[in-house]
Amino acid sequence: MAGQVEQAASALEALAVLKDMQSYVGFHLARAEVFERLGLSRDAKDALGLALESTRNAAEAEFIRSKLGYLN
Repeated sequence: MAGQVEQAASALEALAVLKDMQSYVGFHLARAEVFERLGLSRDAKDALGLALESTRNAAEAEFIRSKLGYLN
């Protein structure tokens, strides 16, 4: 378990470097996944909210809404 947390924390650090990617849905989805793995559900929800705001694709929006429902 500790290894998974370390890997997730490393992934979060790597994503932090990619600030210019904030307009991409995938960036926010990746952050949400990492936050979720770290047990940071509030941060995961916030990242999913940003992903939802960033998409114009109905299928993506539905996927993101389902993830938000899962976290609630």
